[in-house]
Amino acid sequence: TTATDVFGLGLVLFRLLTGGQAFGEPGSSAAELATATCEQDPRRPSRAADAAHAALGIDADLDNICLKALRQEPPSRYESPGHLADDLRRYLEGRPVLARPATLGYRTGKLLRRHRRAFAAAAAALVLTVGLGIYDNVRLAGERDRARRGEAKAAQVAAFLTDLFTRADPDQSRGADITAREILARGAERVRTQLADQPRVQADMYTVLGGVHRSLGLYREARELLEAALALALTAHGDHTRPVADAAQALGQLEVEAGRFARADSLLERAQAILRRELAPDDPALAPVLQARALSTLRQGDNPAAEQLYLQAIAAYESRSPVTDPAYATCLNDLGLLRLEMGRRQEAERMLRRALDLQEQWLGADHPERANTLFNLSLLLQERGDHAAAEPVLRQVLALDRKHYDDRHPNVAFSLVNLATSLENTGGLAAAETLYAEALDIRRAVLTPGHPDLIKCLGSYGLNLSRQGRYAEAEPLLREAAELARTHLGRHRITAGRLDDVGWLLRDTGRPDLALPLHQEALAIKEETLGPDHKLTAITLLHTSLALLELGRLPEARRTQERALDIATGHFGPQNVFTAANRSTLARVLLAQGEVALAAAAADQAVATLRAVAGEGSPRLAAALMVRGQVHHAAGELDPAERCLRAALAIRESRLGSANPRTAWSGVLLAGVLLDRPGAPGTASEAATLLGAHGPRLEQALPTDHPRVIHVRRLAERQRRGVADRG
Repeated sequence: TTATDVFGLGLVLFRLLTGGQAFGEPGSSAAELATATCEQDPRRPSRAADAAHAALGIDADLDNICLKALRQEPPSRYESPGHLADDLRRYLEGRPVLARPATLGYRTGKLLRRHRRAFAAAAAALVLTVGLGIYDNVRLAGERDRARRGEAKAAQVAAFLTDLFTRADPDQSRGADITAREILARGAERVRTQLADQPRVQADMYTVLGGVHRSLGLYREARELLEAALALALTAHGDHTRPVADAAQALGQLEVEAGRFARADSLLERAQAILRRELAPDDPALAPVLQARALSTLRQGDNPAAEQLYLQAIAAYESRSPVTDPAYATCLNDLGLLRLEMGRRQEAERMLRRALDLQEQWLGADHPERANTLFNLSLLLQERGDHAAAEPVLRQVLALDRKHYDDRHPNVAFSLVNLATSLENTGGLAAAETLYAEALDIRRAVLTPGHPDLIKCLGSYGLNLSRQGRYAEAEPLLREAAELARTHLGRHRITAGRLDDVGWLLRDTGRPDLALPLHQEALAIKEETLGPDHKLTAITLLHTSLALLELGRLPEARRTQERALDIATGHFGPQNVFTAANRSTLARVLLAQGEVALAAAAADQAVATLRAVAGEGSPRLAAALMVRGQVHHAAGELDPAERCLRAALAIRESRLGSANPRTAWSGVLLAGVLLDRPGAPGTASEAATLLGAHGPRLEQALPTDHPRVIHVRRLAERQRRGVADRG
């Protein structure tokens, strides 16, 4: 209702006047806050203001305007936002406000303030007449000037609020839908034009507005405002002052999110240096800048340094007991993610679940900040191979982000990408493609070309198309991602990942000679930046092994794949999806070397693990069954070979669709087994049917000289010869 709108505006006014909240205590749970709001009267703003806001000069009129908007009984509030705006305008013009009884003394006081120059002159004459000394006049004049400066600053803030409230009021907007973005744009313009002679107020307002724009994902507008705030703060306050630290920190946090790390580090270090001069070494006010520096360091790939910064931030938060700042839970979440990446999963899970508990207690179950922590928990579940459990968590994350953010907010894109990745792991390639496309559209619009999130999104979308066999569409995206990473990130693990992606496509399309140098470059980057035994290094070792296998360099392929399997087993244990994938790849290499018994043992273990961990319908299980079927075939074990390949074909048809080249390859291999069983009833006709259905799909998707296309032609020729022989 309109009364609800007035109450909400009253809460905003209270926050801006005091720096605090009208009801409850900082860190109150949702239930405690609801009880306080319904059962308690708000504090007077003039008594609740922190030191910085109290210096603005909050008088009784502002107190009463705010308290009238926050009355418990709706009929006692202002009739509409427009009436609230009118009363604020009366305050600015020095006229009596409706929120205070119109007593004679009150009206006289307002008259004196409206005509202060005339009355001040009369008062001065009277003072001279009665003989007050010059000293007292000077002292009183100084106090009056300071009061006027505070009053002017408060008036400017009130004028800013009045303008925003008035323009949002339906009476003034003539029924038009005024969005938060439009209100902010108008507010920024008002600060620019009407506070030009108040640089300190202007700097403060730019910092606040810039932070709000950053939260809305409006990075370009946020940067303009925060750059202006920093310049004004330097001019108005000087180099080593708290307002400069605040503006530098806000701008630094923006630059971290935008991927401009060198600039971010410079700003955040500057803010930290100023704060260290003003504050105790463990003051909680240092924690946010340490936290922002940690995130920047993490995104640049220096995990150990990032961990130390996060630990310093946590120590600062915990230096005051009890901890009630929600940013503390965010810090636990960030460190939990880092430790997950470092392979310390038990520590990571403890931190993530602790952060979730605190966020639910302090912020409520549907607060947007919980979405970040839920997402990180989903990563942990996926790393365990439990994609079925991860998917509903990721859908919850996306629902929270769509509820709280604009449709083109970076957080929405982030959630879209991660849900898409989860769907891919369970075979939902088409559904994932739709999500990737939406995410890429958002990221191209709001992020700089060198931003890691844009680069990763290009790679993920390209890989999705590649897995669907749409190689011509995939290759430009994958190459763009790799080139942007090389240009903007240099020798970074993200660059290595994008090189692996291009190499994967080149291998799939029969160009392992071009793929191998990319995988080797990626491997060198990962060994340098992450270490030779990192879990991400194992991914590149697997890719390198496959390229070597396809080039016929079997001893190198085996050594490389055995190393990858050792790393995977050490990080994840034997009962893990990634470990099983590495074991299945080793079986392929062993089979190529003629080590059929060893290949069979490795393939059996991979299939058993994936059945237990990924489930019967998993595309990863299908890939392992393909390898096991080929090993059976090589050993002359045609019945189990047929069973494995039929099961793989059924999974791929269900999960990937009949048109996918991977599905087609399963059908072709099954046809090969059937052709080796000419005496079995119906095998020849079924082999012909399979080749007729799946062979053309491979020939359409792959180059004419691809080994799989050549294999299709050989089988087709065998099938034709068999028909001719029978004829």
